Amino acid sequence: MKGEKGVKRLHDRAPILFAGLWILLYIGLPMLLNRLWGQPYGVLAGHLVLAAALLAFLVICGLAGSFGLTRWAKGQKRLLYLIPLWIVAAGNLWGGVSREALRSLNPAEVLTMALVGLLEELLFRGLLLRGLERRLGRKAAVILSALIFGLIHGANLLAGQEPAATGLQILSATAWGFLAAMVYCRGGSLLPCILAHALLDITSLFTANGSVLSLVFVGTTVLISLAYGLYLAKLPQKTPSP
Repeated sequence: MKGEKGVKRLHDRAPILFAGLWILLYIGLPMLLNRLWGQPYGVLAGHLVLAAALLAFLVICGLAGSFGLTRWAKGQKRLLYLIPLWIVAAGNLWGGVSREALRSLNPAEVLTMALVGLLEELLFRGLLLRGLERRLGRKAAVILSALIFGLIHGANLLAGQEPAATGLQILSATAWGFLAAMVYCRGGSLLPCILAHALLDITSLFTANGSVLSLVFVGTTVLISLAYGLYLAKLPQKTPSP
């Protein structure tokens, strides 16, 4: 109980630091377990441990509801505002599906990608966005959390990813972070963002996109995110108070 109270106290008193520590764990633990056990099970184990620990913290401390994990997005009669989110989430399928990749698909990789969607939304649109909002206000929090989310993907360089591909990933991730943050602010629930993010990451495993389509996807993601994010900014926002 004392440990739980201490963690909750850190969350309440230093929310940005708390989010930062979780993000460091998110980057470091899967990499460490990957070195110990190898792909794909080491990475999967890291994500499973983090997801279980973070969800347990939110439930035990009574924060799951305030993150919108116990209800769907508000505005049931106007859920058309979610359409751009799903358009971007399906972007990996625009160029078709690689049958070879589908045949060789490992269930552990699929589960890992689903957990990536869950964890990144809880960390960046949940803990980090809310922490920044308490210190800087909502507009600055949305922009800064999106930028941080994009730049974090630069860590893929450490895994051997090419600089050009990493640059495109940073750009598209920043745009996604902005769009997802605005959808969360509009509907007050992370569930649509989690599901859409998981879809985006899972389909990346068997996409048939080439370099040209990748550029189209990044450009479209940026345009939709900026245009729709600005539109949502004019609508009443429903994110619960921290």
